Amino acid sequence: MTAVGLGLDALSGQALFVGPTFYMKFNDRAWMAAAWGLQVWGRTSHATFTSLDLSNFERAQAVLRFGYNF
Repeated sequence: MTAVGLGLDALSGQALFVGPTFYMKFNDRAWMAAAWGLQVWGRTSHATFTSLDLSNFERAQAVLRFGYNF
């Protein structure tokens, strides 16, 4: 969901993403996580019926994270 306004009280749209995730641990401290999501449902706050909310969200999202715990 994305919110607009000073108090974050006005909803601009919402979307549902599904997709695979991946997690790999290199050693005791280093790790990597990846996710890819495809928007399967969404709507803007002012629309009565739309298949996707492509004005506030992307069609697909990808995230790649590397981490090191110390």
